[in-house]
Amino acid sequence: MKIALISTTLESTSETFIRRHRDLMDAEVITYYGGYPSTHNVKDGRFGLRQWQFYLDTLASKLGLNISVKERALTRSLKTNAIDLCYAEFGPNGVGVMNACDKLKIPLIVNFHGYDIHKTGVVNSYKTRYQRLFEIAGAVVAVSREMEKKLISLGCDSDKIHYLPCAPDDKFFNLRLKTRPKSLLAVGRFIDKKAPYLTLLSFKKVLKDHPDASLTMIGDGPLLTCCKNIAKSLNISNVVFTGAIDHSEVLNHFKHATIFVQHSVTDENGNKEGTPVSVMEANAAGIPVVSTLHAGIPDVIINGEGGLLSEEFDTDAMAENITLLLNSPENANLMGRRGRDHIKSHLAPDTYKKELNGIIYGVSQRQ
Repeated sequence: MKIALISTTLESTSETFIRRHRDLMDAEVITYYGGYPSTHNVKDGRFGLRQWQFYLDTLASKLGLNISVKERALTRSLKTNAIDLCYAEFGPNGVGVMNACDKLKIPLIVNFHGYDIHKTGVVNSYKTRYQRLFEIAGAVVAVSREMEKKLISLGCDSDKIHYLPCAPDDKFFNLRLKTRPKSLLAVGRFIDKKAPYLTLLSFKKVLKDHPDASLTMIGDGPLLTCCKNIAKSLNISNVVFTGAIDHSEVLNHFKHATIFVQHSVTDENGNKEGTPVSVMEANAAGIPVVSTLHAGIPDVIINGEGGLLSEEFDTDAMAENITLLLNSPENANLMGRRGRDHIKSHLAPDTYKKELNGIIYGVSQRQ
């Protein structure tokens, strides 16, 4: 089988969950990217279009016209490369490829991840096209139970929906922890729905009882400077901002972490997480998670078992949960072990690979 994995940009093809899908698919995979619809793939580069045709298509779109130059080029590329199935990451990419799939009778699977089904502006913009997408797609993958409900509310047939959070890399299951006392770790982009500033405010409160605790925040994004300024203003000297770092360095930080922290929230635009991979990676490594009752997090982090969850924006409750675990290292270790057992039994690499390829096989056989 030959699968076209539809991504947004060349850079996004390196994102953890997209890379995992590509590596776990039992098929030859050609990654397509470049917008809605795709204009490039990793095999051919930009396919079948001259620069002036791009400009023409862009101009037509601005004038409200649809001359589908890009769509026709994508259709030709899928046919030329003898693609048997398209797997679209994010709803808009599904919309970008759906007409080509429909014309060529190629099975289509769409994997929603978060903003594409929760962000108000995106949903309003794509609502009508999503309804057509749900008709054409053979399967729709949701990474949280909340997302399942949202898809159904937008008109997706519940029989087409498959719940499948993105699994952590198997490296985390094999990580040998060398925990440093009172070491907190946060990993993720510095964006509103991850609310790193709320993690900082919670940590500031923790320091009243545990002034020797430390917090390492890994990642980059538009809120990084803001968070650095908050730390400076509140005189939080024992927080380290690493910026974006290599995956091997990230693993090393996981190895030494006592608690993983993430204060995910619904932002003012309605945007939410799907199920953040980082919290599953932490539990897979045997690290207890302190986070929020947000989107898919309580689906995978069992409150009171693999970690402690509080309401969104409640920094007092988050600080109390962190303090509880710092006060009781034995309980923290127990939660880490229980969390690891839960993730391993439900989202181990072999289990995830089997479910992912099962969805692909089922759709390919029905078409």
